[in-house]
This record gives sequence, structure tokens and C-alpha cells, in this order.
Amino acid sequence: MLQGETQIQNGTLRIAAILPIRGNYTLNVHVEPVQSDSRAFKSFSETHRLELNENPAKVRNGSLMFVGLILLGAVAGYFIGRGRRRGIVH
Repeated sequence: MLQGETQIQNGTLRIAAILPIRGNYTLNVHVEPVQSDSRAFKSFSETHRLELNENPAKVRNGSLMFVGLILLGAVAGYFIGRGRRRGIVH
């Protein structure tokens, strides 16, 4: 999804990205010296895993809203149906 190369001067790299959906992500990192003849460190690779979950408060609030809408629809349907039986609503 994201790919790129950069040169790091002070040994720190921060990545700021908004990931589009919740789920499991993998970050593959390959690090090597800028100059191939440099003996500062050996090249290495690492894999990091990220797991993004939905905010629990949003899940709770969404569920409550869904249940509330179902109840509102049931109550409204009951009164509309009852009125139709009595001949109030045509």
C-alpha cells in the first residue's frame, strides 16, 4: 500500500499515515548504510505488525443507535397499524 525510500540522518524515521480501514497491517523495513563500503553497521530487515481495532465507544454508540432506531420503527409501526385498523388513517 505504501512504499518509499529515504535517507535518515539522525537515526530516526517517523511515518505519519492514516490507514484507510481497521485490520492487520505489516510493516517491512530494510535498512542499509548509505555508502556500501561503510562499516558503520550491517544491513538488516525487520517486520513489524500493527493491529487496528475500532474504537469501543463508537461500536457501543452505533449499536445503541441501531437498537433505538429499530425500537422507534416498531413503535411507529404499531401506532400506524392500530390507526389503520380503526379507520383513522386511510
